[in-house]
Amino acid sequence: MTGLKAIGFDLDNTLYLPIDELNGMIRRDIAKEVVKRKPGLGDVNEVFELCCEQYDILQSWSAVLAALEIKDTSFIEACTSNENILEFLSPDDDVCRLLDELTIHFTMFLVTNSPREFALEKLEKLAITTEYFSEMRFGDDSNATPKSDGAVFARLIEETDMVPSRTIFVGDSLRSDILPAKAASMITAMISDTRVEGPDYIISRLAELRGICSLV
Repeated sequence: MTGLKAIGFDLDNTLYLPIDELNGMIRRDIAKEVVKRKPGLGDVNEVFELCCEQYDILQSWSAVLAALEIKDTSFIEACTSNENILEFLSPDDDVCRLLDELTIHFTMFLVTNSPREFALEKLEKLAITTEYFSEMRFGDDSNATPKSDGAVFARLIEETDMVPSRTIFVGDSLRSDILPAKAASMITAMISDTRVEGPDYIISRLAELRGICSLV
């Protein structure tokens, strides 16, 4: 094997492929809440388009709300933790086989902004056992902060024997996954269908991680 020792994963849009209908539902729910707080921005459809445009640029709901000058961000968790989300999730045999292979050779960990209980429900729907992960960090941990500020990655390094230069983190968000992991000196792989400046590797599907692990 290579010098790589550990692999970290984001959860949403990483351990399962992006689902347009699901992401659209979440964005529309957020738009409805934004309209309640900033009715001057337009109707729900107009704000939906605005939110989509801003999120595609900023890749963080907290950053979108800050740009819209909305200080109360408490509704984001409710919108992104709606139980209806679970109806969209189902096991992906290819992902499960990949995790089975990787866990033989590497330590694996999970970092997500999702609250613990809801994240565990998602993993169950995806047929991904928590036994794959030696460490898991959730959005409602006692010392949790948004992934984008990088503190969760710094704490992981401090609290474990993880060596950043021999660790790769995989996620779909440049702002929330790739940049903070790189700031912690980790190798990064971003799931994206377009070229993006920042990650060490870009993959369109999680299965492509096999090739990266053989190179790092």
